[in-house]
Amino acid sequence: MRQKGNSLPRCSLPIRAALSVRLRLFNWRDIYAGTEGKGKIHSFHALRIIFSSQNQSSANIGTKMIKSLYLQVVNYDRESRKLLEMIGRQVKQDARILDIGCGYGRNMDRLSEGGFQNVTGIDINPEIVEANKARGLKCIGVGDLNDGIGKFDLMLMSHVVEHFSPFDLKNFIDGYLEFLVPNGFLVIATPLMSEYFYDDFDHVKPYQPSGIMQVFGTNKAQIQYYAKNKLVLRDIWFRTGYHRFGFFRANYVKSAYRKLLQAAVFCSAFLFFISAGLIGKKDGWVGVFQKVSVE
Repeated sequence: MRQKGNSLPRCSLPIRAALSVRLRLFNWRDIYAGTEGKGKIHSFHALRIIFSSQNQSSANIGTKMIKSLYLQVVNYDRESRKLLEMIGRQVKQDARILDIGCGYGRNMDRLSEGGFQNVTGIDINPEIVEANKARGLKCIGVGDLNDGIGKFDLMLMSHVVEHFSPFDLKNFIDGYLEFLVPNGFLVIATPLMSEYFYDDFDHVKPYQPSGIMQVFGTNKAQIQYYAKNKLVLRDIWFRTGYHRFGFFRANYVKSAYRKLLQAAVFCSAFLFFISAGLIGKKDGWVGVFQKVSVE
């Protein structure tokens, strides 16, 4: 039904989009000049502007929704949820937990949200320590770790061990295990070797569970050195990630193929997402080790 005046008929989004395209294809001034008069020309000009702006606004909303979906799928995090689940199977919520190399408290926040009430972070960077304290988190520097601090029921090393050489890592873990109670737990989360492992500049070496057990296990493997403290592997989960497309020019410099590459990454991540991780590849692991006495 035609409405009075210059008001426009209400119509659905697909119709407005179609009208916008149709109105852009024709020069309405040429068609109606001399037949319908200036008022009609201005009416069609206003119609074209309004429908075009409505379509552009809808397109912007659609673009934002697609971008949001893209980020949610590509950044889908299964590890944090699994980490909490595995920790919860080993200790109670009032257990003393030390988050080693805590950074800005990402895991501390999630542990607190998961109900764990006694979480302490430790980091080598004094600025990070102070930033965490300012947020109300319990955080200490490495110099504060001494006999007076007591011992912990569980220690977490999340994406820490891959930043050390083998000998340094042995001493690093051994030193912290001195502050773990007998039969306490050490949880290690770390990536496996992949084409993007060295995207992180200070990644030194990927470690596998068997390698950790060669040094810290109770069975003496034929290796160069052994740790003072001994561990037994109690639980393990292998993280699966979506297939990535790492070594392509479009990842590093401007290229006409960048959008195509992003679309391929999204499809890979989306398949991983909807398959609950079945369509993907193993690129990391989380292990729960228990400190045992050495006889």
